[in-house]
Amino acid sequence: SRPAGPNRSRFCFARGGGCPVSSTGGGPTGRPVHPDWFSDEFARLARQAGVPSIRLHDGRHSCLSLLEKQGVPISIISKWAGHYDPSFTYSVYVHAEQEDLSSAAATLGKLYKIN
Repeated sequence: SRPAGPNRSRFCFARGGGCPVSSTGGGPTGRPVHPDWFSDEFARLARQAGVPSIRLHDGRHSCLSLLEKQGVPISIISKWAGHYDPSFTYSVYVHAEQEDLSSAAATLGKLYKIN
């Protein structure tokens, strides 16, 4: 069963059935997995691959921003991320890059024949 109170956040449960993910890669075990395992494993794999390590959660922000940039509807991105409200996804997870701002300025310039 899921722990109550402050210990609840110390466990990670997979979505879609409430069954925790196995930290050994053997599939659902019915036992909670500490979230630090995922971050530690991600950092270990980055070191092994010889690439810079980033916070795993930063990858989530990047993923959702890239999906939005490719035209995936925010309602789909929000649902995929497990968010109830698409406006939360936009305000917290989807970030405009300088390239996006420059593209918007160029589009506005074309409308008003500035370029």
